[in-house]
Amino acid sequence: MLISEKIQKIIVIILPFLNEVASIITNLSPDKSPFSKLYVGWKKYLIDYLVLIGICWSVAIVTYDKEDILIGVIKAGFTTLISYIIPQIFIVKVLKIPRQKKWKIIYGISFIALLALTEALLWELIDNWYKPENPLRGSVL
Repeated sequence: MLISEKIQKIIVIILPFLNEVASIITNLSPDKSPFSKLYVGWKKYLIDYLVLIGICWSVAIVTYDKEDILIGVIKAGFTTLISYIIPQIFIVKVLKIPRQKKWKIIYGISFIALLALTEALLWELIDNWYKPENPLRGSVL
């Protein structure tokens, strides 16, 4: 294995939320700062690509570990929703709530943490529910 399991776990937790971190940095940086253009143009697409690679990596691990394609599809669906779609819709709105910059940072980090926690708890629920004796278990192939 090229990358240890511990490092893989850290990567698959961080990568899906990389675009929110980049968005917060971009939105809260002064206009003349190089960070104000971190999540725009081609860099935005590159960061989004890395996010999607992280989601795919996470799904591949789950599919491999569970030896089941359906659980991988379930993991892909809710991880994409929680770590990619919902943040794209709400991060700018969350950052507009407070007026002071330090509170914007706190709100943004709290929003990301809440999403990561939601994703982890939801996965725990699904992982505990989805057992081999469940009649829904089965491979698509």
